[in-house]
Amino acid sequence: MKRDASVAATRWWLRPRRLASRALLALGAALAAGGSIGVIAQFSLLEGVPAVWLALGGVALFVAAVELAALAIGGERDRRLERVLERDAELAQLSWRLDFALGVSKVGVWDVNLETDEMIWDERTRALFGAPNRNGFFNESDWIGAVHPEDRERAIEAARVAVDADGRFVQDYRVLLPDGTVRHLRDTAAVYLGEGGTRRLVGLVWDVTGDVERQAELELRRAEAEAAAVAKSRFLAMMSHEIRTPMTGVIGMLELMLTDPLSEAQRQRATVAHSSAHGLLRILNDILESSKLEAGRVERLDAPVDPRELLAEVTALMAAGAERKGLALSTDVAERVPATILTDAMRLRQILVNLLSNAAKFTEAGEVRVSMDYDAGARELAVEVADTGVGLGTADPGRLFEEFYQADSGAGARRGGTGLGLAITRQLVGLLGGRVSARSSAGGGAVFAFTIAAPAADAPFQPGAPARASSATPPQLRVLVAEDNATNQIVLRSYLARKGHAVTLVEDGVAAVRAAEAGGFDVVLMDVEMPRMDGARATRLIRELSGPAGSVPIVALTASALPGDRERYLAAGMTDFVPKPIDFALLDEALGRAASARADLLPDLGPAARAAAT
Repeated sequence: MKRDASVAATRWWLRPRRLASRALLALGAALAAGGSIGVIAQFSLLEGVPAVWLALGGVALFVAAVELAALAIGGERDRRLERVLERDAELAQLSWRLDFALGVSKVGVWDVNLETDEMIWDERTRALFGAPNRNGFFNESDWIGAVHPEDRERAIEAARVAVDADGRFVQDYRVLLPDGTVRHLRDTAAVYLGEGGTRRLVGLVWDVTGDVERQAELELRRAEAEAAAVAKSRFLAMMSHEIRTPMTGVIGMLELMLTDPLSEAQRQRATVAHSSAHGLLRILNDILESSKLEAGRVERLDAPVDPRELLAEVTALMAAGAERKGLALSTDVAERVPATILTDAMRLRQILVNLLSNAAKFTEAGEVRVSMDYDAGARELAVEVADTGVGLGTADPGRLFEEFYQADSGAGARRGGTGLGLAITRQLVGLLGGRVSARSSAGGGAVFAFTIAAPAADAPFQPGAPARASSATPPQLRVLVAEDNATNQIVLRSYLARKGHAVTLVEDGVAAVRAAEAGGFDVVLMDVEMPRMDGARATRLIRELSGPAGSVPIVALTASALPGDRERYLAAGMTDFVPKPIDFALLDEALGRAASARADLLPDLGPAARAAAT
């Protein structure tokens, strides 16, 4: 067969496994320009490979026949060739992108033949393992030798499981480079079957040292923050104890003084001092409450609550202060508010007291009104506290609930306060699963509104039983008082004696145990912080005594304020808890409970003792 005269002298030799892109691109370009294949020459052999001559646009191409076998004559041949060229270009682009991405991210690629242990590391893998200039095959010992000795056993075991079991290898480990540098690597791989059924493990590895160091820094900062929170909590608890102890003397003495016959001027002075002492106590309590809420150490205790009765209690508590300022205090409860809801009564009461106190403080004339409603669908209790006071002014409503933020510096300075009340309110509302907001009232004043999650309770509300004792009719008890502070001794002795109790005083836990062992007491008032032996240790030793002496009611008297204090004292064997500064009404209630317990638990004391206990 004759060769076409247009065939030029230039020839490109193409072998089946060397698809020269230049020849294919030339062929495609010619076809796209309307060219055609001129002459097909006879087959010949080139190094044992069948081949054929093609003449195209004056260029002679020598193409391996195996590469042309897929090409049909005519238009179908052209379309197939175009698709081949497009696919080849796409693959080249993808290959370039992959290589570029791996290079930018510094991700190494490795491949190990599990039959021969021959391992291939690309240049990035070699750099990661400290062998950048080494070429050729690597093996398992090269990898093991680079892994940090402390991580080696774990990494080897993970690789063994991947090869023998699940086929997946994912590990973070350290490598020890030849210069002594330690780096953290993340290595992930999978087992697959190669040509001829050869099992191979192919993986990617990259440096995560920066991530590890950042995580370590975050953990350090978190630990420091937690340590600072604990230190803050302990500091506040210590300061609380140190402040509350002398305040017990101050408030107690003032309360005793107010029961004495005084002139009008003396009574006025004592009342002012008493009010100031309680104001200082409220500030201290706000600081401690904020600290506990901030540290997440306040838990909610849900129980069935009558919202109407709780609101009535709070308004009764606030009524005297409102009356002194000439303010009207009113409530409005919607009929759809359930008779009983499930929530933490103490926290809800605290929220209402905070908002009512805030409203009264910033209202000089007019009224404070509390409205209560209920959303049955959302199972939320909604409350609004509206006043006719100075309003919000230019204050940012969103910042009102931040710690130490004052709505107006002038008003804040005149009215005092720590700036913690509303911040505590926001935290308590959040604890009860709700939200709080503030806005100016259209008619003047301000409106503070909040909602809490409060499903209607199935169980009916059970009001607490009244205390067996009251300040009007105190039980006549034999009281052992363990208290090391001289001022508090005077306060407790004076108050208890006025109530008709027989009082024995001791100064530390050792003396308290000895006195209790001798017997003859109906109740022990046990200070917690005392020299030689603290109250918790003394209580445990008393509980080890036999007979009535070992079961005597023990009431903790403490100024400590760490979360869990009450639970710890009860776990030590104490039966009740009265915080300092001592509220005499709370003390009377505790003594009443102790008298009841003594009468019920110790029938062998005889009629006289039972009569004294009731």
